[in-house]
Amino acid sequence: MGYSSRGPGPPWGLLLLLLLSFFGGVVSEENKQYHMQSLCKNHFLQQLYRKIEGAVLRSQNEKSLDCVVTFQTHSILQRFMLRFDMLHLDCNDHLFIYDGAHPVGAYKADLNCRNTKQAVGAIFTRTNFVTLKYVTDGWGTESNGFTLVITAVKDPKHSC
Repeated sequence: MGYSSRGPGPPWGLLLLLLLSFFGGVVSEENKQYHMQSLCKNHFLQQLYRKIEGAVLRSQNEKSLDCVVTFQTHSILQRFMLRFDMLHLDCNDHLFIYDGAHPVGAYKADLNCRNTKQAVGAIFTRTNFVTLKYVTDGWGTESNGFTLVITAVKDPKHSC
């Protein structure tokens, strides 16, 4: 009995279509949701870089924090775009944004009560890391906090 390319067997066309649609297109994950209160808990996982395609960070009147969180893109050919959906910090609270994997050197932004989401606009990193340092005091109201949307974008310098 000879081998026939027709007849019973796996539907190769369907299998190929499924593989191409899964691996051939843009594969992205849903935005991860983070709350600063839980990100800033003092344990060893706080020190890990979090690889993301996108994330939404929420802060609501956290008190007495001194927290550093670093995010990394999945590809070195990407960088981050940051924008605020809500920004209302207390005057003694600061959100420092660093372009890199560590909170050292010059910061890209030092945000506090003088800043609005409109004035800040979109912030772009030059690297595939962004580090946030969030420092709060023991006071504040329920309206204090922020909602920060972080998105990994392709660096235009590396286009084909």
